[in-house]
Amino acid sequence: MANLLVLFPESQHSSALAYQALVNAYYAEHFEPGSAFTYLRPDYYGNWVCAYYGPPFVSALNTVLEETPEMVVARADGVLAERTIWPGDFDE
Repeated sequence: MANLLVLFPESQHSSALAYQALVNAYYAEHFEPGSAFTYLRPDYYGNWVCAYYGPPFVSALNTVLEETPEMVVARADGVLAERTIWPGDFDE
């Protein structure tokens, strides 16, 4: 199963940035120094989208990723989704 996404409403850009920063800092500290786990980008509808830091995703070290309590709080304005529609998906 693919990793889930977190969709934040367009008006919640600061919440999306906070979640992204917490996830990337934790991942870099515990798994791969200097790296990023997720990038934030808008979907077709203007939602801010980043990867969810939790199951079912399993790291390269065969560790199931779990959100910290701070990540859960930062994600409060977002919703989990299996997919989204990206800009360009309807282009021919």
